[in-house]
Amino acid sequence: MRWFLFHTLIGSLILSLPVAAQTVQLDEFGMPTFQPEGAVVQDAAAGEAAGDPEADEVVEEEMTEEERAALREQAMKILEGYGSIKWGASRAEVEALLPDLHAVDNETPHREWLPRIVHYQSSGFAIIIERHFWFVDDQLWKMEHVLDKRVLNQVGMDHAREVLNRKYYDDEETAAALLEATVTVSMMPARENVVVIYKRAEIYDDAEHAALEVFNEKPANAAKELELERLL
Repeated sequence: MRWFLFHTLIGSLILSLPVAAQTVQLDEFGMPTFQPEGAVVQDAAAGEAAGDPEADEVVEEEMTEEERAALREQAMKILEGYGSIKWGASRAEVEALLPDLHAVDNETPHREWLPRIVHYQSSGFAIIIERHFWFVDDQLWKMEHVLDKRVLNQVGMDHAREVLNRKYYDDEETAAALLEATVTVSMMPARENVVVIYKRAEIYDDAEHAALEVFNEKPANAAKELELERLL
């Protein structure tokens, strides 16, 4: 199968386009742009063909078993984390990999019955504008990569979502593994850009459960819990 795999360099998202339909050039900002391969001035016949929807349609071939296996292997890496940044890592461990990591908006009052969450940010690379990290009780449980929307505009948001789903959710084995590990990968528009969101929910859930246990162990809070049970 002839595919052009455009790696966004965020490790877990691949935007794929058929080789026969696309070539890559760079714009004045050094960002990839996609142009029709062998573009020439259309003659009358070509103009008529361009007006035919069927002529514009690109048929993608089915993936082979080898290609599915390779994509599955790549997708499964998110179960451990994103590249060298692992789920459950401490802030200090992530900072050792990303020296420009800095705190963002951590002034939200902490509620005693909830785990403590802090939000950090680092600079991006390639088409990643920013990288964001959320730690719960000093364990990494959520990451967001803000992508330059100009790049995704070349292929379309819908197609980008299709590629994400094909990688992580269309394959039953991959989808089952992510579900068991409570890992989710999603994409959404954010102002002028696009955000890819990675979460491992069990890390937050375990921290939340532990915080609630500590809260309820305090006599005053235990009494409030009993009163609440009586009134419900």
